[in-house]
Amino acid sequence: MIREHCSQIGVITRPHGIDGNVIVRLNGVFADDIEPGEPMFVEIDETLIPFFIEEIRPQGDTAFIKFEFVDSEPDAAMLRSKPLYAEANKFDTRTFALSSASLFKGYRIIDEISGFSATIDDFIDNPANPLFLTHIDNRDLYIPVHENFVLRINRRKKIIYMKLPEGLTEL
Repeated sequence: MIREHCSQIGVITRPHGIDGNVIVRLNGVFADDIEPGEPMFVEIDETLIPFFIEEIRPQGDTAFIKFEFVDSEPDAAMLRSKPLYAEANKFDTRTFALSSASLFKGYRIIDEISGFSATIDDFIDNPANPLFLTHIDNRDLYIPVHENFVLRINRRKKIIYMKLPEGLTEL
């Protein structure tokens, strides 16, 4: 894979056990977004080498990963301290096309500043100001759909983590 098409998502810190598992420290990527069968790229001698995930066990900002064909502790030890990459658009979870914003109905919004949490009930496709409609405390609350407010999206858990303007959830 060409390096320009990849983003570093973490570092393989060390082997784990005797079966070839490794521990990966992730850089802002959620292990829940990584699926078995997906290729990851390990930088070895300044070249990105593809490794396919056989199994992954997320744990906070780390993950226990078993790569295909890495079957022993010595094999895993060769990957120690190596940068781990993925296709750049795979984990660019901040951006999404407004044309697909309606697909987020049913997702949960969590504002990481205030702790506000609500489920998206509808998408209002207003060209000047697209909005997510949520209900909280028996009232409608409209959340602007803008990529600057989106921190990350966990598609598996159906959560959009946002940084909303102060006071927006109080309106």
